[in-house]
Amino acid sequence: MLLCSDHNTGKNIFSTSKIVSSVMKPVFQRIVLFVAVLIALPVKQASAGTGPCDSVTVVKLGGMPAVYSPDSSLYLVNKLDKKGVYQIYVGKRNDSAMQCISLAGPKGKHRSWAKRNKMQVQWHASGKFIICAVEWDNYPELHYAPYKTRLGILQCGIWMDIYAVTPDGKSWHQLVKTERGFTGPAFTPVGNMCAWAEARDTGDLRKDRFGIWRLKIAEFKITDGIPAITAIKDITPPGTNWVEPGNFAPDGVSLLLTADQGMSDARGQDQYILNIKTGEMKNLTNTPNVWDEHGLFSADGSKIVWMSSWPYRSDPNSYRIIGIKTEFMIMNTDGTDQKQLTHFCEKGYPEYGSGIAAVGVWEPDGRSISCITLLFPFYNFFMIRFNGPCGIKGN
Repeated sequence: MLLCSDHNTGKNIFSTSKIVSSVMKPVFQRIVLFVAVLIALPVKQASAGTGPCDSVTVVKLGGMPAVYSPDSSLYLVNKLDKKGVYQIYVGKRNDSAMQCISLAGPKGKHRSWAKRNKMQVQWHASGKFIICAVEWDNYPELHYAPYKTRLGILQCGIWMDIYAVTPDGKSWHQLVKTERGFTGPAFTPVGNMCAWAEARDTGDLRKDRFGIWRLKIAEFKITDGIPAITAIKDITPPGTNWVEPGNFAPDGVSLLLTADQGMSDARGQDQYILNIKTGEMKNLTNTPNVWDEHGLFSADGSKIVWMSSWPYRSDPNSYRIIGIKTEFMIMNTDGTDQKQLTHFCEKGYPEYGSGIAAVGVWEPDGRSISCITLLFPFYNFFMIRFNGPCGIKGN
């Protein structure tokens, strides 16, 4: 799940004080306790390869790599400012100077805009807007909690709403006011539809390990320069309580999901492809005792990268909150030819100790994957480089 802190995806959190537990609603108190333990997890990484889709090198980066706009004229970086708040920085191509565009926005009653974290940042396909998650103005459950605790929960998507902002930061638009937070949204390639998972203020974490989440899909429109999400539908697959969108395949119909469909323990989550038109769910990993999360299609939709505890399946704790070990994996879209790309959790590799595998994002040319590892509550950034173009037609 949101191991509260990778991208969207998330990973982590830690313990709360008595004053926090006394004011939190019971279910979200359990969320904090459950996510909290991730701070203690040691983690690591690796490389190898002969074919075009095998990893040959794993290189540590100095920070988050730039994410370019659809026309490549601009780039963005989402990072902590000097006050420890996640902000959005935008620069012009071939210019290292960046401007923070997220310090000014709609006024709040309890928390200034500059103090509200902006996360889950992405370009919309039109290039006219940046889509992001913005921290709520107020959430009394953790009003007096240590900032590190709050930051970890926000990294899971809790207490966040969906916004769109122009690249100059001058025009902010709230697209969705959530019930408890969200992960996503995942947009179709042309950007006319989006899907996200929304948290509900229900659930017993002794039974539903990650709480109750609903998968939503909606239309995205820009009218007279104003963006809006409309015609929202609940498309949660039957028998699913935990669900998290990855991305859409080029066909705009196949949506990659992390989900616990039919499972008694969401920690055994699998990777699925959901046909948003027919509702058909295809389980790609089918491993109820393995943590499989954060799958993303390659540019042509032929390959999938995801994080998994599969390499450590002989360890009964490798898919649990305490003891989790994950690596980046790659497979074909039909679930075949699964390969391990990294070895973060194995001693003897140069990347060892850099955090658990969290989220990997394909570069457009298929020759590399930008990836994130987590050492709560902070991230490390790596580049997995292939022998040749991978996830490109014919490879």
